[in-house]
Amino acid sequence: MEPLDRWIERQYRHSAAAMLRSVSPLGIVKHRPGFAQSVQPRKGSIVASPILGAYDPEPDYFFHWFRDSAVVIDALRILFEDNELDGDFFMHFADFVRFSLTLQDLDGRRLRIGLARCRCP
Repeated sequence: MEPLDRWIERQYRHSAAAMLRSVSPLGIVKHRPGFAQSVQPRKGSIVASPILGAYDPEPDYFFHWFRDSAVVIDALRILFEDNELDGDFFMHFADFVRFSLTLQDLDGRRLRIGLARCRCP
């Protein structure tokens, strides 16, 4: 049986690599035909899961959550402090800040006005 400290070290590296797949996953496109929508992440976004679930039976966690993304960025900081992540941390952090600032410009009222004008079903 593997000693606990070795398992923790191995799991730490595995979890870090898995988490990084959720950071700016630009190569993934999520198609949601029921909503007539395709979603492609932007640089700085952090998706809750890079696995494309479709509610059949896998849930769809392909979304950027404010709180969860902050936890991921903090985990990246810890990886950097532990020398497990090179200078990419600063790039990821800067991309995250830029992306987060663009989210502040979202205004649901503008969407509602646009829908009212298009006579959508």
